[in-house]
Amino acid sequence: MHLCRRQNARKEEKEMYEMAKKTRQEDAGAGRSSNRADKPMSEEQARSELLSSTQRLRANIDPEKHHIGDQLAEDDRLEVRRQTNEQDKHLDVISDALSDLQRIGEAMGSEVKYQDAIIERNQEHVSVADSQLRNLSNQAVKDHRLNYKRR
Repeated sequence: MHLCRRQNARKEEKEMYEMAKKTRQEDAGAGRSSNRADKPMSEEQARSELLSSTQRLRANIDPEKHHIGDQLAEDDRLEVRRQTNEQDKHLDVISDALSDLQRIGEAMGSEVKYQDAIIERNQEHVSVADSQLRNLSNQAVKDHRLNYKRR
């Protein structure tokens, strides 16, 4: 199962590299770039370039001015907002479930500590009872020997 996912992810990654390479070549052909398209690029270099371009795009977005879907038509923007609100509701449900799980975990931890204390007390009582039983057993053996010798 995981192997298939990894293979798919690897395949998608290679496709992205090929697309980036093709775009660089097209840009070079149009005179928009340097000779980089002519040079072979390793996967690591392509990954680095892809990530740096993504980071540059993110850096150019002002979070105060940019909202998801601002460039879309009104209907599309409303759909994006509706989906975002729906996702927020689902995230709230997940958050509530996680809070419940946290409380359950804390209650279980308290119960384990309580039962551990009971087990320790029981072990002490068993140890005392064992010691007393050994003493009584030894005493019974001695008494039996004395009675046997008297006959």
